[in-house]
Amino acid sequence: MIIQYAVAGFILFLVWGQKPKAAETSALGRCVSGFFTTLASMFVGATGPLVAAFVHRNNSSKMQITATFATCMTFQHGLKAFVFTAVGFSFVQWAGLIVAMIASGALGTYIGLKVLKKISSEIFSVLFKWVVTLLALRLLWQAVSASF
Repeated sequence: MIIQYAVAGFILFLVWGQKPKAAETSALGRCVSGFFTTLASMFVGATGPLVAAFVHRNNSSKMQITATFATCMTFQHGLKAFVFTAVGFSFVQWAGLIVAMIASGALGTYIGLKVLKKISSEIFSVLFKWVVTLLALRLLWQAVSASF
């Protein structure tokens, strides 16, 4: 629960706080961020909003932000799949659900890219900030609800 509060607060800071100068975001800083979010994913579960907040801080184009976020999440989920396999999780009994999730993810990606290409960078930036903010607020709500 404390981790949820901390992660939600940190996400809100990353999204709405002052952005560092471009020179301040080094390759080492991005690696440390990647390590931190991957580690956090073991305790928080869904770290998409946290990764999104880090990715958003770079002054990249909407396509670069989307591609970087997708790559980070693919890498993190791949590591989780590896760990789950190593500890003996049986994916076979969940194969139908896994296939349905992959299909819905592919469809969502197809539709999302169509929409992404049609909206302006300014609208994308505003929408991205608010979606990540809403996800952080949801995480806070979950933490508050769990304490009662």
